[in-house]
Amino acid sequence: MRLVPSAVFRHALRVFSVTQLSRSFHDGIAASETPEPAKSAPSQPPKMKLTVKHRGVDTNPDEPSLNITAYADLLSFNDPKRSAFPIPEGLPGALQNVGYVTPTPIQQHTIPMMLLGEDLIGLAPTGTGKTLAFAVPAFTRIDPNVHSCQVLVLCPTRELAMQTFTVFEKISQRLGIRCANAYGGAQNRSFQSRQCAGAQIVVATPGRLTDFAREGIINLGSCGFFVLDEADRLLDMGFKPQIDDIMYFFRTNKLVPQTLMWSATWDDKIQSLAAEYIKENHFLVSTGAHETGHSVNPLIEQLVYFTDRDRPPKLEVLMKLYQDNVISTAEKAIIFVERKGTAAAVFSQLQHRIRAAFPASSNMFCMAVHGDLAQRDRERAIHTFKNGPCNLLVATDVVARGIDIPNVAHVINYEMPSQFDSYVHRIGRTGRNGKHGYSHAFFETANDIALAPSLEKFLRASAQKVPGKLSQYVSQGNQILQRRQERKDFARGGRGRGGGGRGYSSGHSYQRGGGRGGGGGGGYRDY
Repeated sequence: MRLVPSAVFRHALRVFSVTQLSRSFHDGIAASETPEPAKSAPSQPPKMKLTVKHRGVDTNPDEPSLNITAYADLLSFNDPKRSAFPIPEGLPGALQNVGYVTPTPIQQHTIPMMLLGEDLIGLAPTGTGKTLAFAVPAFTRIDPNVHSCQVLVLCPTRELAMQTFTVFEKISQRLGIRCANAYGGAQNRSFQSRQCAGAQIVVATPGRLTDFAREGIINLGSCGFFVLDEADRLLDMGFKPQIDDIMYFFRTNKLVPQTLMWSATWDDKIQSLAAEYIKENHFLVSTGAHETGHSVNPLIEQLVYFTDRDRPPKLEVLMKLYQDNVISTAEKAIIFVERKGTAAAVFSQLQHRIRAAFPASSNMFCMAVHGDLAQRDRERAIHTFKNGPCNLLVATDVVARGIDIPNVAHVINYEMPSQFDSYVHRIGRTGRNGKHGYSHAFFETANDIALAPSLEKFLRASAQKVPGKLSQYVSQGNQILQRRQERKDFARGGRGRGGGGRGYSSGHSYQRGGGRGGGGGGGYRDY
C-alpha cells in the first residue's frame, strides 16, 4: 500500500535505519605517518548503514521492520518478476545488455522511491552506482511520441557531463530513445545543437543548457524529471543563478518536475540551499554516511605523510613510494594538485624522473589534465589513462568528481585541496565497484593545518588509524577556521544586495526580459 504521511507528524523529522546486508565492504585500514608496503585486506568486512529521512513520516527507529512496504528494495534488474518492485518491460533487457544485473545498495533503496514519483536526495560514497540509480527511473518517464526534453540532468563539469551522458547513451541506444550531451568549452557547438534538438534526455552543464534553452534549441516544456548530479557543487560553486532560472521557468509554466539531488558530500548549508528547489516532503537516503556530512567508503585505506620544510621534497616522497613498491608501476594512480600551473610543473618533473627510474617499464609514463588544456587534449588524456598503457595521471579537481576510471588503485593528494569536500571526492576515484583502493595524503604542515580537524574526524569515521601528529594540529586548525569564519561574517555584513536577474516569457523557451531581481551572479574555477 502507498504510504500516506500522518498530519500529526507533518512537521516531524524522524530517522530510521536498517543494516544493509546484501553487499559487503572491506574495512579500511590505518592512516599512517610512514609508507607501509603491506596491502592485505582485512578479513572482517563492515556493513553499510542505510539512513532514510522523510518529513511527515512517523517511524520508530528501534523497529527496522517498519520500513515502508511501498518502497521495498529492488533486488534485480534482469528478473523484474522476482523483484520486490518491478521495473517496466524492455528496460531490464537493455540494462542486462550493457552489463547491469544486480543493483548496488543505493540503487536498491532509491529506485523504488523514484519510480513512485518521490523527490529525493541521494547520498552515497563515490563508485557505488549513483548515476545508474537515477538513470533507471529516468527512462521510465519517457514518452516516445514526445520529441522534446523530458529528462534533464545537470552536471557541474564537462567531464562529468560527458561521463553521465555515456551511461544514458548505452541504455538509450537499445530503447530507441534520443539522448543528447551539451557542455561548454568544446569546438562542437553546432553538433551539440543538432543533437539536442528533439532529444528526450539532455545531460548538460548549466551554462550551455541555459544558452540552448534561450535560443529555443532545447524545449523544457515537457520536462518532468530533473536531476542535479553532484548537487552540492552545483549549489555552491556559482551555478545557483542558472538553477534559479530553470526553476523559475518551471514555475511560471506550471511545471512541477520530479527533482532529484545526488552527491557524496552534504552539509547543513547545502541542505538549506537545496530546500529552495525540492519538495518539502522529500526523502533523504544515504548509505555509508556519517555525522561528518561525508559518505564513507571503507574500501579505501587512507595514509597520511607529513611533508615539513625539513623533510624531502614531495617529488622525492612520491618516487620513494614507487621505489619501495608501495605503489607498483603496474597499478593506475592519479596525482591530484590544486592549481593548473602546478599540474603542468609536476607533470614535466615526473616525466623526467620516471624515464630515468623505470626505463624498462612501458606503462610508466604520465599524462596531465587541467583547465589550461584544450578540451580535446583533456579528453585524449583521460581516454589514454582509462584505456591505454598510461598508468599515471596528474590532475586538478577537474577529474575529482564523478569520473569513473576503472581500476585506479591509488590516489595521491600531492597538494591537499583548499576545501575538505574535494578530498573526499578525490579519494573516491579509487575503491570503486567493490575493489580495494589506497589514498596517500601529502599533508604540508605549513599550509594544510586548517584541514586537520576535518581530516581527523573523517579518518575516525572511516575506521582508520589517526596519526598522533595530525591530532596535535586539530586545535590550531579550529582556530584558523574560526578566524576565517569571522572574516566571512564581517565581509557579508558589509555587502549590498545583488543586481537584477533575467526574465522569461511563459512559452516553452527562454527569452531575455526584465524579470526578477536577484542576487549577484557567481563564477567558477576552471581547474
